[in-house]
Amino acid sequence: GAAMRAVTDAATDAVTDAVAGAGSTGDDAAKAEGLRIWTIDRGLLVFRQPLLATLALHLELVPVVDERLPTAATDGRAIYFNPYFLRCLSADERVFLLAHEVWHNALLHTQRCLAREPDRWNLATDHEINVLLADSGLTMPSSAVVYPRHRGCSAEEMYAVIERPNGLTPDERAIGRHRRADVHLGPSSAPPSADGGAPAGQTGDATDYGPIAGKRDPNFPGHDDPTARASWPSRVVRVAGQPGYGVGALPGALQRLVQPLVAPTVPWQVILRDFVC
Repeated sequence: GAAMRAVTDAATDAVTDAVAGAGSTGDDAAKAEGLRIWTIDRGLLVFRQPLLATLALHLELVPVVDERLPTAATDGRAIYFNPYFLRCLSADERVFLLAHEVWHNALLHTQRCLAREPDRWNLATDHEINVLLADSGLTMPSSAVVYPRHRGCSAEEMYAVIERPNGLTPDERAIGRHRRADVHLGPSSAPPSADGGAPAGQTGDATDYGPIAGKRDPNFPGHDDPTARASWPSRVVRVAGQPGYGVGALPGALQRLVQPLVAPTVPWQVILRDFVC
């Protein structure tokens, strides 16, 4: 159908461009290979989770070698990823990471942040998504951020727990320091942070993060894109309304989060206006 043709065309174009622009060794080769592999992973999602695959097609896949990005990030327009990190994941873990970045956008995590502290909010949203995706049958990397005692918490609830002085045990606080979180992209005036990721300036050659120390990639903006974020509520509503792609095809917990966007008691435009005003 049309969705499958779109996936095939996108995969062909992305891989052709990557190979044409890549060198035979080093960072260029790693970026081309990472883009090729993840484009194929995204195409295969059409058969496993068509709603997720369709939403993923709205995000450009952009491999970058940059010390500010040890893992992955999204700004609503693209998913930026470290190809050296991606090659250390299994096929199932790569799909999990792709789904994770898509749902950051679809669940409006940037808009829901409000005045919360960004790094704590990033951990809370990572926990929310990771639990939901694991419960839906996807394979969660063992190093992903999740707080097992708080499996039923929304991002807002998890943030309140993290924020309390004694809300987390010492072991749980260590999760935020040592496990891999994706990168939070703030406004253009603020540098990205990766609470739980590799610190900027680390010597990446001997780690999963690769040789990223001291490097800045011109393809990584390092900040959020509010204009792109604003299009996601209508996008989710449109995709979920297509035959066979409805919210009912999602696991129960994701249904509960997406349903207010699809059938809101208050128009989503009003909700979004309240978020950004």
